[in-house]
Amino acid sequence: MNCKTLLSSAATAMLVFGSPFAIAADLPVKAASPLKALSEFSAWETQIGTRWWYSSGRVQKDLFGDGIASSTAVSRLIYDNLTGHSGEVFGRADHTSGLFAKFNAGLGSMGSHGKMNDEDFDPVAMGGTGYSNTLSTLRDGAFSYATVDLGYSFVTAPGAKLGAFVGYNHFFTQENAYDCVQQAANSMTGCGANTRVITESNHWHALRVGLSGDFMLSDRLKLNVDAAYLPYVSFRGVDDHVLRDLRIDEIGRSGDGAQIESVLSYAVTDAWSVGLGGRYWTFKSNSANARFQFLPAAPSNSTERTTFTAERYGMFLQSSYKWGDVTPVAAAASVKAPPVAVHWTGAYVGGHLGAGFGPKHWSDPLGSSMALVDPGPPDYAVGTPRGLNMAGFGKSTPMAGGLGGLQIGYNVQIDNTVLGFEVEAALADLKGSHTIYSGIGGGQAEAHTKALGTFAGRLGYALDRSLIYVKAGGAWAVTDHTLNTSSVYGNVQGLDCCGDTVSSSRFGWVVGAGIEYAVNRTWSATFEYDYMDFGTQSIRFPTNAGLGLPPAAIDQAFHTVKMGVNYKIDWPSISAHF
Repeated sequence: MNCKTLLSSAATAMLVFGSPFAIAADLPVKAASPLKALSEFSAWETQIGTRWWYSSGRVQKDLFGDGIASSTAVSRLIYDNLTGHSGEVFGRADHTSGLFAKFNAGLGSMGSHGKMNDEDFDPVAMGGTGYSNTLSTLRDGAFSYATVDLGYSFVTAPGAKLGAFVGYNHFFTQENAYDCVQQAANSMTGCGANTRVITESNHWHALRVGLSGDFMLSDRLKLNVDAAYLPYVSFRGVDDHVLRDLRIDEIGRSGDGAQIESVLSYAVTDAWSVGLGGRYWTFKSNSANARFQFLPAAPSNSTERTTFTAERYGMFLQSSYKWGDVTPVAAAASVKAPPVAVHWTGAYVGGHLGAGFGPKHWSDPLGSSMALVDPGPPDYAVGTPRGLNMAGFGKSTPMAGGLGGLQIGYNVQIDNTVLGFEVEAALADLKGSHTIYSGIGGGQAEAHTKALGTFAGRLGYALDRSLIYVKAGGAWAVTDHTLNTSSVYGNVQGLDCCGDTVSSSRFGWVVGAGIEYAVNRTWSATFEYDYMDFGTQSIRFPTNAGLGLPPAAIDQAFHTVKMGVNYKIDWPSISAHF
């Protein structure tokens, strides 16, 4: 029996006996015209459309001392508030076999709202002139992106499909920094509002592994959710220091990240839809090599270690046109009696993918001070006075990254009200770094959250196949905190002298909200936002305590957005509820 005959037989069986996955949300019952029925039961469903994405973001580069294994921070560049607009085309094709392919491609520009901070640390980098922080204005920036995915919908039902995919994403940004107003260390004057000082161009290439779902919430409203973990991210960048005739080539291959987006669309006609959506992207290159070239000389043979992070997030409007339907609601409902409703009572297990982000604030009680060493040749003339290390910069580590884990829970439905309890545990890779103790020259504060969990109650309202809910309860996190002051004390204690990593487990609270959709009587999908707060914890770093530095009071909070899949493990035992 060939594939066409098999599909025809399956369609006939569904028409005669009824779909085993059909549920109450298939209503209303209405007849379909022969032409519409032919379109709905065709082998392909194709969608093509355009989007306008209003977004912002940031890029951060941390540069370390000589050698790719160095942990002594010497410089940091932060490009922030990268607000811009982009136009985008997108499309998707689904086959009745469950296979699907989708793509998007966009091109945009960034305006003049962004700022760039260029930090250099004392004494290793600055030679005694003090902690330096210059502020520049960003304008005339650009970004582009393209994604292609191939996947399979492993669960389908009238009006819904849930699948997994693998794919590829390319993301490019270019930032142009103008002017250089000195914020700390007064040895350098400004360089003019129209003087370009730095151009940074970055290419990110990422492998995507994720979940995708389309769910009809009503006869006109549809929710689409995509969540992807990026297990392999490579990076290539060029940093052009225009005023110094310096080119820095940067290459990294050991990164990761996450991407998640959701769209709520409205079918103006059976073919044409408009929608509102949002997306969040985060990329990390955990260890890249930077090679310096002072033009017109040849590139240096030595390399320095550097790390890169990038985020992009925002809202978009879209318009799309569709041909065909591989999961038609109306045709399925027109040939059988109304089925019974979904009931949410019972236990379930599942998994989720998503992203997390949020600041971690470190206390810094140290005031300003003079540099620890005297400037001198070859960079400075004999007799150059010591610079001032100005306090108050840094102290907050913006963390971001992907997460993925498992959940188990139980629901009880009373009329349309659903009460439940859920436990989640996830592996995470949320990282961030920033400056601390700028008043003594500037150290490196890093944080890496490796695991997250929640144990929370849920309260929801059931509406057809959808469950809209809120949640609240407890949360926990496992985080490594690193404090490295080698940039301050390296001249006395030795290179890479003064780094501490302390791991801590913390408990806090979580609140959140989400929607769960019953694809059929066994499988459901969730889209959820959570806010976790872990309060403030005092952490002592032994090596740095020996140098006279106080414990750091560190507070921590996260926002997480994730897509989940649940499997109801005891549905047959509660069949009496139907």
